[in-house]
Amino acid sequence: MTSTGLHLIVQLYGEHGSPARERILSCIRENSKLSFIQKITVICENQKQSFEETNIHTIISKRRATFADLLRVGASLGDSLVTHFAIANSDIFLSDDLARLMKRLSKPSSVAALTRTELNGQLFHQPSYSQDLWLFQVHSPIQEVLNSTNYHLGVAGCEHLFAMTLYTHGYDLWNPCLDCKIIHNDPVPKTQWSDRYYGSYLFLNPCLVEEAGSAEPSYEIHLCRKGFEQSDFVSKTALIEFARVSPIRLHLCCGDKKLPGYLGVDIRQEVAPDILASVDNLSLIEKESVEEIYFCHGLEHIPSNDAESCLLGLKRILKVGGILRLALPDFEALAKLYVADFCSLDEIKPAIYGAQDYSESFHYASWDIRSLSAILKRCGFDEIKRYLAPDFLPASYFDWSLHSIKGINTSLNIECIKSASPKK
Repeated sequence: MTSTGLHLIVQLYGEHGSPARERILSCIRENSKLSFIQKITVICENQKQSFEETNIHTIISKRRATFADLLRVGASLGDSLVTHFAIANSDIFLSDDLARLMKRLSKPSSVAALTRTELNGQLFHQPSYSQDLWLFQVHSPIQEVLNSTNYHLGVAGCEHLFAMTLYTHGYDLWNPCLDCKIIHNDPVPKTQWSDRYYGSYLFLNPCLVEEAGSAEPSYEIHLCRKGFEQSDFVSKTALIEFARVSPIRLHLCCGDKKLPGYLGVDIRQEVAPDILASVDNLSLIEKESVEEIYFCHGLEHIPSNDAESCLLGLKRILKVGGILRLALPDFEALAKLYVADFCSLDEIKPAIYGAQDYSESFHYASWDIRSLSAILKRCGFDEIKRYLAPDFLPASYFDWSLHSIKGINTSLNIECIKSASPKK
């Protein structure tokens, strides 16, 4: 059997000499002695740290690393002795159990995410709810995964967002913590609930090492909304039950301006959406459970070749007769303004190309009434017509559907309904 070697990636933080930093250093040095570990990369936050061990290397960072940063480090090592990389919380002792687990993960899409055991020998009391190490076969994650994982390791909820991101991009995940031990080096473990990431969570149920990479993974999908209390998660089943008594309305690409009465959906953690998800993958939402979708200036951020699959995904979750309201830059209106010399190119660039001030603020496609109507018809939507944004939006609310240049509206605002499936 081919031998396996591990590249372990951890962070180092805290003041020199502090108890927390010393516990982390103890873990790093002990882990470096394990025979299957070829290299440890320590990302030092703002402060240098020297190690005598030759297999420990450091990177100085001016900020706390994100999951995307850690994935890039794992993918960058060109060492034939390294077959796997692991991202881990810093205060974790590894064991030889991990070498056995590495042999079970034979595909880049197979991931193990392990729940810790405490110093008293007890597994964390809710193992589905917490993971401290993620084990991958060495590979380069696709850019979409990196774009979706710009949040920090160590904040409550981060592991569930990370698991959901991997799951939605085609990875299979197992939590073989029942017989693969990693030890949490903290005599007084605690959970911080006030500082938390919210959104779509994937919980990983415990299993055995022999199940990893082969048995069907066992998941629980949940929503965690701002203002929750400990263990107060909204499960997919609860969302379905909620839909039976109260209409579900989604505001896609909501940013920090969520419509009242709507569940906000956005890919950016910093805007604290109700559901952290990409609009082109809403697998958390049950089929035909949504009454209404408001999708404001988001479709242009989807590559042209993916627009149809995105709209079909929205059709899947809408009830028959459910309303889809779209707003997006009106290319025809913008072109007419420019050709008539009514405005400069700089004035229409943001509407055509996006502001380009963060990674999701780029436009991939332009639409007019004809092209948008055609794709909506192909996707099974009827009664396609323009709507007036001021008649729909609450008073004193402003978004891009109201955008204008010199008093002329430049947003293409369309509403339609999901038609009934044709009878066979």
